[in-house]
Amino acid sequence: MADLTLNTATTTQVVPDGQDVPVESDAPESPGAVAEDVMVDEEPSQPAKRKRVSKYTAISKATFADHLELDGDVYVANISPPLNIISPTVTLVTSLVDDEGEWEQYATLKLKKTHVKLFKEFEESLLETAKSKKLEWFGSAGIPDALIESSFKSFIDLDSRTLVVKIDDGIGGKTDIAVGTKIKAVLTINYAIFTRTQFGAPFTLELVKSIEKSEHEYLFDPEEDESHAAITDAGLLGYLGTERVADQL
Repeated sequence: MADLTLNTATTTQVVPDGQDVPVESDAPESPGAVAEDVMVDEEPSQPAKRKRVSKYTAISKATFADHLELDGDVYVANISPPLNIISPTVTLVTSLVDDEGEWEQYATLKLKKTHVKLFKEFEESLLETAKSKKLEWFGSAGIPDALIESSFKSFIDLDSRTLVVKIDDGIGGKTDIAVGTKIKAVLTINYAIFTRTQFGAPFTLELVKSIEKSEHEYLFDPEEDESHAAITDAGLLGYLGTERVADQL
């Protein structure tokens, strides 16, 4: 299969001829010279900022950058805004650790049908953007759509309703959980990744939160039935006084 040729812009800083470049008096005179020690008052380290976590529906508003950027040995298309989301309730299909107790590289999560479609639409938006930005991303408007489609790597299976995610090396939360456990997880993605032959947008699993209550304890599942999407855990008594429930009674 032909390679996808990636296109990026390179900016070079030029110093006009004859312009002096200031040099600090205590700078090394040559690459091998050693500057004298300088005492610097260390500023107290600032606490790390906590990431803001959004609802999973935020993926429907994400867009991809107009140009690719080189990041190590791959190219990336930055996502705006970067996604740091709390997933809907999902089922852990594969173990987070291997037989030797080491983290697996990937995990598989099973979603409900209303949710897997949303994640699939996010992937499809990347594929459609790649087709519409052939010139900006790959440097040629003549690349066949078929080549782009065959080069696209999907991490979602609609038939099995599963999502494959990368496990973060510093994954946190309740990680000692068994396969089949229903969880909510923090998923992140900052960019789509492009190699010479493939591209895709894998989510990273950063934190796991176990679900204490089984879905079998509910009369119906508000996450599966869109008509009940507004129902929360406030309890029946919290709704008896509302006009909506009063009208139905």
